[in-house]
Amino acid sequence: TVYLSATPGPYELAKSDGDLLVGVVRLLSMYEFLQGFRAAAGDLDELYEKNVRRFLGSRGKVNKAMQLTLRETPERFGLYNNGITIVVKDFVRNGEKVELTDPYVVNGCQTTRTIWEVCHQRLEAGGTGSDPALDAWKAKAAEGVVVTKIVKVGANGEGLLQEITRFTNTQNAVREKDFVALSSDFRDWARQMADRHGIFLETQRGG
Repeated sequence: TVYLSATPGPYELAKSDGDLLVGVVRLLSMYEFLQGFRAAAGDLDELYEKNVRRFLGSRGKVNKAMQLTLRETPERFGLYNNGITIVVKDFVRNGEKVELTDPYVVNGCQTTRTIWEVCHQRLEAGGTGSDPALDAWKAKAAEGVVVTKIVKVGANGEGLLQEITRFTNTQNAVREKDFVALSSDFRDWARQMADRHGIFLETQRGG
């Protein structure tokens, strides 16, 4: 059993139905949850036993971008990240915390492990005395959140767990060239080609 802080107010996990909690969790509360899981299980990797993959390291483009956000603008993390899904045998709301029984992260391994890596480096580095830079980072990190979905599958919900894992990890991949749709140049060119030449310039895949 591991506790996940769900402070009432602007950062809250709300019950969507009997088996689902949806909302946001404070970034530092998520790190405390990961600490608690590792202390209880002895190995953080057990949290991802039901996931389709493990942590891919910090060299990939997406994980590098998450690290950059967490280091420089952690208060914006919830704006940039799609969030995570945790499946549990059971959950019980206990004041400002949610008690999770047998939690597994089935979508969000890269997100939670990157949170772990950055927060562990920042908060567990040791040392004594005042560190204004660290204090400033903590203040910003305290405003950061993680969009979170918690699903209760029960003691015999292996089939449902597998379906949730499959569907939450199945999506149309966004390729690098898809981002031309965000470029003002390409949008201008598309309008000009349509107006002047009657030619359709596809800037969005499927357009």
